[in-house]
Amino acid sequence: MRSPSVCWASCLIVAMLVVPRVSSAATAADSVAAAASARLRLGADKWQHASLALSLGVGAGLVTRRTAPAVVVPAVLGLAKELRDTRHTRFDPLDLAADLVGAGLAGWLVSRIER
Repeated sequence: MRSPSVCWASCLIVAMLVVPRVSSAATAADSVAAAASARLRLGADKWQHASLALSLGVGAGLVTRRTAPAVVVPAVLGLAKELRDTRHTRFDPLDLAADLVGAGLAGWLVSRIER
């Protein structure tokens, strides 16, 4: 039987693949709705955030041989990056959520590896 973490991660990956993309042919009348939908789209940018957080977390966890740094390091770096983005663009909570998903998966992987 699969653990709840594996089932949760599988559901998340499927959801990220299934979410429909916004059409580039949106009319001016629904441009506000299109912009809101585009923000909710889980595309390549979110995958980059999650995969980088996962990589950094696994690296930190394996170097320290502890689970906490595997979660804390990428979470703090993701938060710092989003706070820095407020100077140039805007804070994106979905980017931070993707960072936290990657950090959580890193913590789970390190806990499994370091048993």
